[in-house]
Amino acid sequence: MGIIAVAEEGRVFGQMRLEALLRVSWEAEYLGAGMMEELAEMYPQHAEILTACANMEWFNIGYCKKFCGDANMKITDDHAEKVFQTGAMMARRTLGTFEAAAKLLIFETPAAILLYSRLKTIAGNPELKALADDLIEHESVMRDWFKSELEGESDGGRGVFAYLERHGIGRKEAVTRRPRKGSSTDGGIKTNTKFQGADCCFHGCFKHLCGRGV
Repeated sequence: MGIIAVAEEGRVFGQMRLEALLRVSWEAEYLGAGMMEELAEMYPQHAEILTACANMEWFNIGYCKKFCGDANMKITDDHAEKVFQTGAMMARRTLGTFEAAAKLLIFETPAAILLYSRLKTIAGNPELKALADDLIEHESVMRDWFKSELEGESDGGRGVFAYLERHGIGRKEAVTRRPRKGSSTDGGIKTNTKFQGADCCFHGCFKHLCGRGV
């Protein structure tokens, strides 16, 4: 089931249930990991920081998984791989320049932060509120880095590395790509789906949801 389908199914009295918000967040991190790993291959001059961004997404996947597990929610390995591959395909087929990728991700950040802010609002305990705060922070530090690159005054991914270090991930580990059985560029993607504009961003679903009043 896709991210938007999960969100729509989880609507109650015009709002999303906590479970739906958690699942949307969890799936979005898989999508983001796929996109960031693919961008790291596409733009080797930025590979270290993009890999760190991908590893930040992977950390958040495990972070979300704990809460989803407590709520008896599961994402199968096959489904997770499909979402990951979709993120990679979105990057490869639509983000032909680093500038385009940076502008799109910056544009989408406010909608993503709004979604996580709503997760924080309905969170029932301090631990879940802390998760929401961290998800907001990780979006913000990625935006700040992309923005600094566009402005020609790179911050070196300072916020990205600080986020990872705060969670026990040092720089060497942060810039090391996770080993995978296959690659999103070795023919593993088989689809005729075409993505255009903001719809192809891994947070494009957030803009859609916010537009629907979720």
